[in-house]
Amino acid sequence: MKRYLLGMFMSLVIAGLARVDAADLSKAGGNWDEDSVIEWVPAKLFSKLPEAETESPSLIQQASAMSDELAPTTMVSHQHGCRTGIPCDWLTPCGGWTFEFQNAWLRLQSADADDASGSQFESGTRYIIGHTNDCGNSWRLRYFNYFTESSYDPSIPNDYKLEYIDFEHARRFTLGGSVYGELGAGLRWAEFFEEFPSDLFYSDSIGPMVAAEIRGLSLASLDFYASGRHSIQFGRPIGRRFGSFSISELQLGVMKNTSILGHPTFVKGFVESQYWVGMADGGRENIGLIGLGFALGTTF
Repeated sequence: MKRYLLGMFMSLVIAGLARVDAADLSKAGGNWDEDSVIEWVPAKLFSKLPEAETESPSLIQQASAMSDELAPTTMVSHQHGCRTGIPCDWLTPCGGWTFEFQNAWLRLQSADADDASGSQFESGTRYIIGHTNDCGNSWRLRYFNYFTESSYDPSIPNDYKLEYIDFEHARRFTLGGSVYGELGAGLRWAEFFEEFPSDLFYSDSIGPMVAAEIRGLSLASLDFYASGRHSIQFGRPIGRRFGSFSISELQLGVMKNTSILGHPTFVKGFVESQYWVGMADGGRENIGLIGLGFALGTTF
């Protein structure tokens, strides 16, 4: 009888021992040097007191539960408050119609310094309307116009008018999860007018355009960006043979994303430059614009 009771006791003791792999514990945050250890695990015994049978979760179970929690989204240009429970980011934005207004104070610079000696900073405006889906594909229409007067002789004013309309398609991408961008292509209609001395008027020129935007640096809830576009325009100046010229624009700025009445909204501040090349005199007439601007946009 004594041997029988002693055997049952030893069986219960052995049943209470469990071998635990040290590699599993290291994943849970433990620092283990041996290949394996022996851990005491309370054995489940039949009892009339259910509250006495409770067990605390192991380190592995705790680590598994923590790994199931979702980490907050930290992508660039995170837009809050668009869809309940679904964060919007650069690659999967809050889809909808986007409206943006830009105003830039630009000064004209001519290849012939005398032609632009009297130019001042004038307001150039840009209107953008487009649609973006949840996958980051965008279609947009952009309109820009700028007008200024300059002259090296006050008695002979020289007016400049620059205008274009873009129709483009763009798609977003990421590189290594740290650089975010957008590539686009489309068509540009452009018009250039110079009153004196050449009376040059490129009307209804059209040509292909490529576009790109890069983001990847955020500081104090502000996102920095760089965007550029380049087009080659083909048309017939008034009184001249069929010709071509090019337009390049670069914008460097910072933007702040917020939410107004549940709609993603942003504010931008930027430096912009444009370069119109080859309009007259055998392609030797080049016009540059440079200045500061701001923008306000929202998505519905």
